[in-house]
Amino acid sequence: KKNMQRVSMASAGARSCAVGAGSSRFCTKFTPTLAPPFHCFQTGALSLTPSTRRFYAAGDSAAPKIPMALIKELREETGVGIMECKEALVATQGDVGKAVEVLLERSRQKALKKVGRSSTEGLIALALRPDLTEGLLLELNSETDFVSRVESFQNLVRNTAFEAMRRVSEVRGTSTPAGEPYDVPLDWLKQLQLPPTNANRPARSVADSISLVFGQVGENMVLRRAVHLTAPQNGAVGGFIQGTGGVPDVGSLAALVALQNVPQADIAATALLANSIARHVAGYNPQYLAPDELKTSDEKARSKELVLLEQDIHTADGPENVRDHLRKHGPSLAVQRFIRWECGEGLEKKKDDFAEAVQQQLHKHK
Repeated sequence: KKNMQRVSMASAGARSCAVGAGSSRFCTKFTPTLAPPFHCFQTGALSLTPSTRRFYAAGDSAAPKIPMALIKELREETGVGIMECKEALVATQGDVGKAVEVLLERSRQKALKKVGRSSTEGLIALALRPDLTEGLLLELNSETDFVSRVESFQNLVRNTAFEAMRRVSEVRGTSTPAGEPYDVPLDWLKQLQLPPTNANRPARSVADSISLVFGQVGENMVLRRAVHLTAPQNGAVGGFIQGTGGVPDVGSLAALVALQNVPQADIAATALLANSIARHVAGYNPQYLAPDELKTSDEKARSKELVLLEQDIHTADGPENVRDHLRKHGPSLAVQRFIRWECGEGLEKKKDDFAEAVQQQLHKHK
């Protein structure tokens, strides 16, 4: 009975919360709870919180009217919900640029609470130069594979990889020889500026772009690794990625290969050859390039399984030894280096016990 009286009194208070002409006061939407269900605020003290949806009271002359075009523009740029976009625009008096910063800061604060959560899913992106002089692999992890099907996440991974390849010479230097892999520094990657999707908006760092996508999916995301491979002299770099069927150049399994002593032939033919070798590497997962790299007697007995040049590659004419297949395209043509990545490999994946999770939820609500 006392609870009902409190709700009734609160409801009456909400109805009598007068807003005088020219006043800048507004109220939250009323929800009947045992705690005071509404508060009055000054517009200068606007605090955007996900637990409440604030709106200006009717008759408030200071309340800005936000055009739907601005809400749409902000939503297209950030991907967050309509109400969150409207709140941010109200708080910034319709300034889209400032509203983006408001939403970005909110996403940063939310993301901090999820740092450390297991993130073993995600996507790999493959970036290749059309002239086959260099390639790059990049992996961005998420908590679930659901996120890997989100278009904004796919675009983020792809755009980061291609921009990193375009500018990696700034940090690679000359210490790593051509044809050898270079591990791209993650600190540099996070600060890398991505070109804006809207010409009227400024460039945004990879770290901030990740925060904005977090605002859409709500999962911890980790920029795990990136590797850059350049072609040796008279060589070429090719690659393969097992795509998702959505945004191109992203997937869960990828490979890069560096070829040396490539004949001066059609670049398209060289690209097809490099792609076929990379596809084989991705599918058969060789551990070594040549037999002389084998260390133990057990490995030597399994050379056909472990060594790339000892394996058979599938061609239009049937299975063919990789070494012989290369010689058909050039007497000195060889693979100098290959890299194979599988998304989440080497990470300990969390195994959920469904029955235990149900029991925990039942115990929580007893």
